[in-house]
Amino acid sequence: MAFCKGCNATIEWHKTSEGKNIPLDPDPHPEGNLTFDARLRVVVAARGSKPKMYRSHFATCPKAGEFRKRPVSCDREGCELTTQHRHCFKCGSTEHLANECEEE
Repeated sequence: MAFCKGCNATIEWHKTSEGKNIPLDPDPHPEGNLTFDARLRVVVAARGSKPKMYRSHFATCPKAGEFRKRPVSCDREGCELTTQHRHCFKCGSTEHLANECEEE
């Protein structure tokens, strides 16, 4: 048993089918859309398709926004991109990396 760092509610940590960690509310809920596969990994399913469906704690936590990943801001001067990206260290382009750069 674990507790949410945002709202102190009881949560359970499980793995998704992709191997990522996900917090679930511990009790089944009629509005839940998560269930477990044969390997006991969390998978998304149609509401009501299984007898016990669960909800992600991100859907119910009043402080969930505090745990969302923030946009990545670039430390390269003049760059205004806010999505995750890399610059070619030779010319500064985000269209390619150094191994594909034509500049010397």
